[in-house]
This record gives sequence, structure tokens and C-alpha cells, in this order.
Amino acid sequence: MGNSRARISRPVVVLTQPRRRSLRMAEPLARAGARLVFAPMIRIAPPRSYAALDRAIKNLGRYDALVFASQNSVEFFLRRWRKMGRPALPDALFAVGPGTARAMRSHALGRAVIPKTFRAEQLARLILRAGARRVLLPRAREGREELPRVLRSHRVSVAAVEAYQTLPDPTGLPKLKAAAKNEITVVAFTSGSAVKSLFSQLGSARCRRMFRHAKAASIGPVTSAELRLRGVRRIIEAPEATLESLARRIASALS
Repeated sequence: MGNSRARISRPVVVLTQPRRRSLRMAEPLARAGARLVFAPMIRIAPPRSYAALDRAIKNLGRYDALVFASQNSVEFFLRRWRKMGRPALPDALFAVGPGTARAMRSHALGRAVIPKTFRAEQLARLILRAGARRVLLPRAREGREELPRVLRSHRVSVAAVEAYQTLPDPTGLPKLKAAAKNEITVVAFTSGSAVKSLFSQLGSARCRRMFRHAKAASIGPVTSAELRLRGVRRIIEAPEATLESLARRIASALS
């Protein structure tokens, strides 16, 4: 071997969510020995228009329940709610998962009801059990339709209003391509939007080649479904839909 020494390569983990959220996963992954690549595939932007959201906030008294579809929906809703004088919120508050509920608590919104696992049917069942007949659902422009569809099938009126947009972020693509020149160990996704953006920007053929060797890490079943839809089979999924749980799951897989 001469003067050369054997070098142990570090596992490479690509984080595809916006950098601010990625930083919350960085410490446990770094402790697990991972080399992190911050390659955001999406960015969060204000809605095209605040008109529908403002109108819903002005008429909060008409709703029996307020359902937050994501942490971003909490943040964008509250910005407008404060600007409009903080009208009284409905008594029944729901969150799609623990991360969203934690964001609500951080703003002193009180205790939110959350399903054990995010399935539209389970969350709809909790909302129906509360007796809600008129529901406000602030969400992304590209929000999923399962929950409104299930609720409407039970004759619940659902106002699904755009609170923000999830847009492709081209800044992460060069970093992803550079990382892909070597072997990527894990690509982490915290939303179906990031999955769609990666496949759109990198191309399906290159993504399939990458996932022959790399594993995909998913924050939950909805994101996993988007991966499977595109032929990704080697998926590790967080047991709880939070960034912390996802980071721990990846660290465990690396070990």
C-alpha cells in the first residue's frame, strides 16, 4: 500500500426540503457520520392572491372547525389572521400530524386534535365525531383532495383555501447533480411536492438510475406513495411524521 491509507467513505444524505427545515435534521445525521448535501427541490411562497384566505378569516364565525394541513399553513394563516385583528377562532382545531400540531402550540393556538396516522379517512372521522359541518382548510395551492372529498361525501361543507404555494426550487439541482457523480446513500423527502420536483427537474431516467443504489427516506405514507408512483421501491419511512423522527430513522438506517 506504500504511504496510502485506506479511507472509509462517509454515507451521503441529500436533503431536498428548504434549507431552514433541513437544518433541523442536520445534527442527528451528522452525529451518525453522514455527509449532508443541501439540495432544496422546493421553495415556499405566498399565495397568488390573499383574497380567498382573507375572506375566510373575516368569516371565521361561520366555521365549526379549523383544520391545518401543514406547518406552512399554520404560519401563513396566522400572518393574515394577526393582520386582520385576530378574529375568534373556531373551538375545534385539527392538525394533520404532530409536526403541524407542534407549530400550532408554538403560537399558543391551544390543543389540536390529530389522527394517529395521517389518513384522510381517519382525520375525517375525528372531524365528524366533533360534529363539525362547516370546515375551513388553509393549505397549499396544490393541496391533496382526499380529505375534502371524504368530508364532502358526508355532507360537510369544506372551504379549502390557498394559504401558500409550493414551487420548484432550481437552486438545488446543481448540488444534487454534483452529489450524484459519487454514490448517494439516502435522499430524504418531507413532502410529495419535493418528490415531484426532483423527478421533474432531474428527469425520470436519471432518478431511476440514482435510486438503483440510493434509498429514499420519506416523512410519511403520503410522501411514500408519491415515490412508489414513480417506481421507487427502496423506501425507509419515519414512524412519526416529524423532521426529528425522519432524521432518527435515517440515522438508524445508516448504522
